[in-house]
Amino acid sequence: MLFARYSHLLSHNLSWVVYYGVPALTTFLLPPLWLRMSRRESAVYVPLALLMAPTIQVAFSLFVGWHDYMPFPAYIPSIAELLRSATR
Repeated sequence: MLFARYSHLLSHNLSWVVYYGVPALTTFLLPPLWLRMSRRESAVYVPLALLMAPTIQVAFSLFVGWHDYMPFPAYIPSIAELLRSATR
């Protein structure tokens, strides 16, 4: 998230490939290489890493109210929005 935020502030003409590709590659390649994971460990790690992006989106939408982290097909209201609508 920090990469996307600050690279957008510094350069407005970067492609979506950079915004999604660089974080994806660092997520999938660096930990297995840096931690010297075996093939079995990597096979467990990669699916879990894939599941973390939607999990982070849901968490930031619910608790922080950031709804634009990734192009998510459904709108997830924040807890504050849910409480406001419940008190009406």
